[in-house]
Amino acid sequence: MCGDGKVLDAVKVFDKMSERGFQGDGVIYGILINGLCSIGHPAMALELHRKMEKSSFRGTLMTFSLVIDAFCKDGMVDEASSLFSEMVSKGIIPDTVVYGSLINGFCRFSRLKEAVNVFDEMVSQGLTPDLVIYNTLIHGFCQVGMWEEAMKIFNLMVGKGISPDVVTFTILIDSLCKEGKTREAQRIFDLMIRKGAKAEIRTYNSLLNGLCLNGQLDEAAKLFGSIVDQGLELDDFSYNIMISGYCKSWKIDEAFQLFQKMHDDRIKPTAATYNTLIGMLFQAGQVSTAQKMFDEMRVYGKSPLFSTYNVMLDGLCKHGHIDEALNLFRSLESTNHKPSIEPFCILIDGMWKAGRSEEAWIMFDQISEKGLSPDVVT
Repeated sequence: MCGDGKVLDAVKVFDKMSERGFQGDGVIYGILINGLCSIGHPAMALELHRKMEKSSFRGTLMTFSLVIDAFCKDGMVDEASSLFSEMVSKGIIPDTVVYGSLINGFCRFSRLKEAVNVFDEMVSQGLTPDLVIYNTLIHGFCQVGMWEEAMKIFNLMVGKGISPDVVTFTILIDSLCKEGKTREAQRIFDLMIRKGAKAEIRTYNSLLNGLCLNGQLDEAAKLFGSIVDQGLELDDFSYNIMISGYCKSWKIDEAFQLFQKMHDDRIKPTAATYNTLIGMLFQAGQVSTAQKMFDEMRVYGKSPLFSTYNVMLDGLCKHGHIDEALNLFRSLESTNHKPSIEPFCILIDGMWKAGRSEEAWIMFDQISEKGLSPDVVT
C-alpha cells in the first residue's frame, strides 16, 4: 500500500492489526515510517517511532534519520535537533546523512551559527563532509549576503581535496552578482571553466543578471552571444534579463531587436517580458504602442499577470488616459485575479491629478465595497 502512495491507509490497517494483537516487526515499522516521512507527516512518523520503541524493536539510525530529515524539510528544525540528541543519547552514532539533514534544516532558516556548530561536531566525530554539505553551507551564507564567509567554506572545501561542481560555482556567482561584485563573479566564472566544470544556463543567467544590474551591458551582450557557442540553449530568463537591461538603459531599439530574436528562436515571451517592454514604452511616451503590445500579448495566448494590468493602468493614468484606464480596470474585474488595493490606488491618484476628484471619491468608496481596506497610500 505504501508503494501505491496509500500510506495513511496502510497505517490505519496496521493500527487495526495491532489492536488484534499483531506486533509487526522492524521492517514493517521502517516501511511505514519511511512512507509517512515521504508524504510530509513527520509528527505521525515520530508517533509511530515511539510506538515501535515501546514494543520490542529499537530505533535504528535509518528510522531516526528518516524522521529527522522529515522534520527539517517541514521547517521543524528544533524538533529535529531534539530528536537528534535523543538518538545520540541512546548510543546510536550519527552518519554523514543525518548531519547533512540538520545542516540543511538550519541553513534553510538562516540559523547559520547552529549549522556551523553541527558541521564542526560532525568533523570532530571523524566524519568527512561531502560536496552536498559544503554546497548547503555555502548557499546558506550566500542567502544572507555573507559571501566572504561563503568563500571561506569554499576554500576549506577545496583545501580538503573536494572539487566544487557547477552548483557550487553558480551559488557563488549568483551571490556575488547580487552584491554588485561582478568582477569577483567573473573571476569565479573563469575559475569554473579552468576547473573543467561545464556551466549551465542558470550559471550564465546569474552572471548576465549581475552585469546588467551593474550597467555593464556591453559585457553582458558578449556573454549572451557566447552562450550558444558553448552548446547551451538560451531560455526565456536569458532574454528577459537582457531585455530588462536594455530597457533600464533606454536602449529601446536593442530591446525590441532582442524581443524579435526571441520570437525567431521560438522562445515564447513571458508575462515578465511584456511587463518590461510595456513599462518602457509608457516611459518613452509611446502610449499607443504600449497598448498594441498589451493586445498582442493576449492574441498570442499569454494571459496578462496582475502586475501587467498595474503597469498598463499606471502608464495610462500618467499620460492622462483616464477613461481608457477605467475600461481596462473594468475588464480586470472580469478576470480570475483576486481584488487588490493597487489598481484602486493607481486610478485614484490618476483621477486626482487629472482634476476628476468626484470620480476619485467614488472609486475610494468602492474599495470597502470590494472587501478591501484603504492603505496609507490611498
